[in-house]
Amino acid sequence: WLKSMIDDLLDVSLITTGRMDLKLENTDLVTITKQVNQSFSEMLKRKKIKVKIQAKSAVVGKWDKVRIEQVITNLFSNAIKYGEGKPIEIKVFKSGNQGKFIIKDHGLGIPSSEQKVIFDLFKRASGPGEYKKGLGVGLFITSQIVKIHGGQIKVSSTPGSGASFTIELPLKK
Repeated sequence: WLKSMIDDLLDVSLITTGRMDLKLENTDLVTITKQVNQSFSEMLKRKKIKVKIQAKSAVVGKWDKVRIEQVITNLFSNAIKYGEGKPIEIKVFKSGNQGKFIIKDHGLGIPSSEQKVIFDLFKRASGPGEYKKGLGVGLFITSQIVKIHGGQIKVSSTPGSGASFTIELPLKK
């Protein structure tokens, strides 16, 4: 936990100083999604959370593999944390000249007033007790990595019905 927090703060430093360098290479969003799912498999099994991944074919773009894995891992982790043990749905597909990744949980959800600020540094959505823990940097880092790749991230949510995060990444930069 402490190592993760330190790594996050280092990433914030790199982002805010404009020094986060990307190592662009052909990267498959579907493969990364399946690898991240596998890395969470024990936790998912223990919490009895079902994950459905829809991906018909590879979605390859010139992205930093490690940073995109970090983005997917953070969104996956949040879906597990705030999804209240309910199923998680993921779709990965091409749309025009973009790769799209959508992750939806069916948990707590995020009030519309907070959806505007959750990607800001040190901001968190309010929630019950244990969900308030953390620095409020995960979604900031996630959104900045997506932006550095020339993409965008969006959230759609209704309190009590879960949240859906959509990432759009250009296939060619």
